[in-house]
Amino acid sequence: MTLETIARSPDLPSGGHLWCGAVVVHENTDLYVVNGRYCHRLDVDCRLVAERRLPVDGPYNGLLILSDGNLVMKNLGHVPGVPCRFSILEPERLEPIGPPLILPDACMGRFSSDRTPAGEFIYCSSATELYRLRYDSGKLSIDPDWRGSYAVPGADQSDGWDTCIGSESVWMTDMGRPPMWRGLATAPVRGFRFPTSDASKRDVLLPFDRPNVFNPGPPLYDPERRILVAFDTTNERVGAWRYEGPGRFTPLWERDDRSTVQMMLYADTGELVLEHAQGWGPGGTNESGQVLIVDVESGNERGRAPSGAPMIGGMFFCPGFGRDLFVASINGSIARVYIE
Repeated sequence: MTLETIARSPDLPSGGHLWCGAVVVHENTDLYVVNGRYCHRLDVDCRLVAERRLPVDGPYNGLLILSDGNLVMKNLGHVPGVPCRFSILEPERLEPIGPPLILPDACMGRFSSDRTPAGEFIYCSSATELYRLRYDSGKLSIDPDWRGSYAVPGADQSDGWDTCIGSESVWMTDMGRPPMWRGLATAPVRGFRFPTSDASKRDVLLPFDRPNVFNPGPPLYDPERRILVAFDTTNERVGAWRYEGPGRFTPLWERDDRSTVQMMLYADTGELVLEHAQGWGPGGTNESGQVLIVDVESGNERGRAPSGAPMIGGMFFCPGFGRDLFVASINGSIARVYIE
């Protein structure tokens, strides 16, 4: 594979907004793209099928496919006082299904979906709160019986990014708001667990206890091994803890690596994909960073390869077609990494 371009979409409008958007593949085989304040539908040859301008004049940073095939998306909560709006579009012509659901707060991170016997839910975080939304018959509503807070009294905290779900719990870390949006918050990063049965019974983990943190991504939770992996970008730390039950976490390992990307796990082999960024902070260089493969239970390194960018920067690893993965960095480079 050469990574040369096979097909290209036409230039797509963004409404003048630049942010990391999202792409999903629908069961109808088409691609759906959120970029800026627009949603686009593309066929397998990247030809434009449908286009929809979204209601908020700002960038959108979340996109998922719901159980009935409809699409749900939200605006980026980077401006205080601009509330979060969730929109639902049908997949054919991208027509809105009902008015947007407006939350009381701005919500910076992306959102997670959880399909359970009790219903279909979406979780998202504001600057201090965690919300659960219920999806039913094309409509989203705020669950009035489930709402958590990750605020730590007296701490100079900043917003968390995305949530992840496992072991009947919602997991997240704080300290995610970029310094250019509010200045660098001084608190250490914390990990939080909220039971899906009762959000008031939260657990709080202080992974590294080092101050002045900015983290451009969420933690990772392995539900099969009950392992939480968290990182501290500023202080160059990555670590793992086994969840033993409410309030109980056993430390497993800690490494001196600087991650700026959302981590990925091969669940069958327990291989965790991390980054070590060379281009972060005042001492950063233009040298390529490294993609690392480590054992999620021991932290032992199994291999590494150049990422092609000094830092990946808040993006995602993407699994390939076998023992490979793709790396797209914030500066526009794309690399394919093979695992041997």
